[in-house]
Amino acid sequence: MLASERRQNYLMMSLAISFFVVLALMVRWGGIPDVSESKFWLGVAVLGSTLVVFGGLCWWLFFSPLPAPAKNHSAQLTEASYVMLLAALFAGLLTLIGVFWDETWHRIYGFAEVLNDFLWAPHKLLYVSLGALTIVAGMSLYQAIRADRSDVRVGFRSHPYIGMFGLVAAYLMFSLPSDQVWHLIYGLDITAWSLPHILLLTSFGFVMIMLSAVFLSGERSSSLSLNNVFAGLAMGIGGVMLLVLVTDYDSAAAPVTQVSAKVVQTLAERPQWTYPVTMVTLGVLLATIGVRLSRRFGVVTIAALTIIIFRSFMVAFFNASKEMGVVSHALIVIPMLIIDAWQLLWRKKDEQPTMRFRITGVLVACASFLIVGIPVINGWLATYHINNESIVGAIVVGVIMSVWANAIGELFGGWLTSLNSGRLPTVPPTLLVRQFAVSAVIAVVIFLVVFFTAQPPKV
Repeated sequence: MLASERRQNYLMMSLAISFFVVLALMVRWGGIPDVSESKFWLGVAVLGSTLVVFGGLCWWLFFSPLPAPAKNHSAQLTEASYVMLLAALFAGLLTLIGVFWDETWHRIYGFAEVLNDFLWAPHKLLYVSLGALTIVAGMSLYQAIRADRSDVRVGFRSHPYIGMFGLVAAYLMFSLPSDQVWHLIYGLDITAWSLPHILLLTSFGFVMIMLSAVFLSGERSSSLSLNNVFAGLAMGIGGVMLLVLVTDYDSAAAPVTQVSAKVVQTLAERPQWTYPVTMVTLGVLLATIGVRLSRRFGVVTIAALTIIIFRSFMVAFFNASKEMGVVSHALIVIPMLIIDAWQLLWRKKDEQPTMRFRITGVLVACASFLIVGIPVINGWLATYHINNESIVGAIVVGVIMSVWANAIGELFGGWLTSLNSGRLPTVPPTLLVRQFAVSAVIAVVIFLVVFFTAQPPKV
């Protein structure tokens, strides 16, 4: 093994270990239910083992030695594949709307101990959208497998983006029952940082990132194309879902009145720097992956604008300003826009930016976020403030986590761009717009049917 490959393996192993450390801290700070700590961590270990199994499956499909090299199947994907991708995009959007609607109604009408929410309107929308995503995932997996029936690994490596998208979407569907089982054993989640929620949210975010990668595969246009726009929308949808991880903090905004005392207590027990550090980490991670995949300015900016516009529109549409805030979605835009714009300063367009250049951009983004974010957090959130002692922690940990997020984003994004992916078909713009419009109309009709037939629950 070459020294460079050995260093790469050590780096991947170190980042993987650090990921599990961060995951364990988040779960611990998410609040422990009214059970013994040993029983709680046993459940965490059992559920966390699914990540190990999934990681092993990914290694076998994409990295394990093959008897013979995989054939080159980098021909363009079919137009049917493109329709499938647009369907996944709008299924993801409907899922996002369902999650927002579900959380809004829970804050208005209560939780499972006071109502049966299994068949209420937000869940119906979630069932339809996740069902559509499941169908698309199944079709994606079939397309990956059928490339070479003699060895399924050859099929996945022939169309890795499609294969990975289907695989992660399948894992997302597999993870859904785990949330219900967790509730049956441990009761209601105290905060969004329960392990099932973290796995579901990150899985959905990963599905949207893979969808963005497929839209960007083979994209070499010098101008901002429709594929770039679709990729930015997909990444923005994933970013909104990931920000559910900080929705507990958003509920501390001044207009929001429906805040659980137990949530406030749990947030108070965490280090005060966790909120800004979580946001800047997510922002740097999304921006780094987006820049690495797109290799151009604009895609990450579209994703950032999607995040703030979607949240603001949902709060206004559902008249939910007393239940839901927009602080996190406004602040995460800062590091994303800066990292996206930073690449414009790199003059050697035929070369990848150096590590020094990238880290400098990350530090500028982190500093800008903290300079603007901490005063906004202290001025906007009524029940959560970062005191002077915690500002030092926010700066130190924020810088460390920003560099960490950039390293993971570079490693993951670099791996994705190195894959031998099938290219999207060259679809005429008129047909592309027509396909997009048809998908949009179907999504709107589904939402309107569910929305106008919705009945508030009986408490």
